[in-house]
Amino acid sequence: MSVNYRLAPENRLPSAYDDGVKTIVWIRQKVLIGSNEDYWWLNKVNFSSIYLVGDSAGGNIAYNVAIMLRSKIGDLKPITLKGIILIQPFFGGESRTYSEKYTIQPPRSALTLASADTYWRLALPTGVNRDHPWCNPIGKEGV
Repeated sequence: MSVNYRLAPENRLPSAYDDGVKTIVWIRQKVLIGSNEDYWWLNKVNFSSIYLVGDSAGGNIAYNVAIMLRSKIGDLKPITLKGIILIQPFFGGESRTYSEKYTIQPPRSALTLASADTYWRLALPTGVNRDHPWCNPIGKEGV
């Protein structure tokens, strides 16, 4: 299942995370109610073995949705979240990593260091920097 989450800058974070959490809660409600002709797919899924998966910004969203589910919702039974799969998740911090400093991007790359900084500036809540836990989960405020 793929979630069509709200995008920044019109909808700053945590909008995308909230959309992911609401989706899991909606699925849980459908599982508890049971399948019917509109929700035939409920009988086709093993809800005891669910993973959140995301690539790039989606990896960041999958991680933060999992953190929010654990802290705000807790027990998702009958859904069991087995884990998260993060494919090149989009994280960062104020301190530059070695790869950020020295990796040479291909010409006309859409993901330069300057563009990544701009994406974060447009997505994070106003007034916070890239050390915010949504951007830098291993920083001093991270989980």
